[in-house]
Amino acid sequence: MLLNVRRPMRSLVAASLLVIIGACDSSTPSNAAATGESAAAGGAATTKQDWTKSMTATADGGFLMGNPNAKVKILEFGSLSCSHCADFHEASKIPLANYIRTGDVSYELRTFLLGGPLDPPVSLAVRCQGAAPFFRLVDDIFRTQKSWMQTAFDNQSKFAELQGQPQDEQLLGILRIAGLDSFFAARGLPASKLKQCMADTKQIDLLGKIRNDAVTQYGLTGTPTIAMNGETLEGVDTWAELEPKIKAAL
Repeated sequence: MLLNVRRPMRSLVAASLLVIIGACDSSTPSNAAATGESAAAGGAATTKQDWTKSMTATADGGFLMGNPNAKVKILEFGSLSCSHCADFHEASKIPLANYIRTGDVSYELRTFLLGGPLDPPVSLAVRCQGAAPFFRLVDDIFRTQKSWMQTAFDNQSKFAELQGQPQDEQLLGILRIAGLDSFFAARGLPASKLKQCMADTKQIDLLGKIRNDAVTQYGLTGTPTIAMNGETLEGVDTWAELEPKIKAAL
């Protein structure tokens, strides 16, 4: 079950400090590295655009990989602490990239907050450097999810120590408890920069909007929730269920 899905995010942090959510109601593709294709023609090489290398921020708070004018537009609401989302990501990242590369399919991820303490700071951190590294960071977060979730669980007694601190300190403290401060430091976000990310009220408000839009506009009841060309795909939360839909739409 989702908890207080319409509550503003700023009130979620303090309310959820003692809760670690290790599961979600349902199952994100991410950045699969791809190289440009070239073919010799008359002695000169012609290069096709590799759309997996095109990353942009969207007006609705997501990050999009691929051709913004693709025939098939895939949107996922996914939680970075959701094990089903990690499974979906692992199964889909390579085959989905093959569809994206040609420009026929685009993929947008909007990070959804399930309600536990880990989603807000992890989401803020992966979003902090903009579109270019976003999918690479998401891939790394999902690949190591079991490890940092277990670390947070093993140290859950420390969450109580964060009560009463300023919100940015609470969020940074959660990352430290999960061992993710060093994780992000190795990926361009040292402690000083990471703290700035945790204090970004514009991004905090945007995450709250994404959460509310997912429920009110897309009928989200669990993660991942997947939409195609603006329509929620009911009962589709695995790559095996999504790929036939993509093929049919193409």
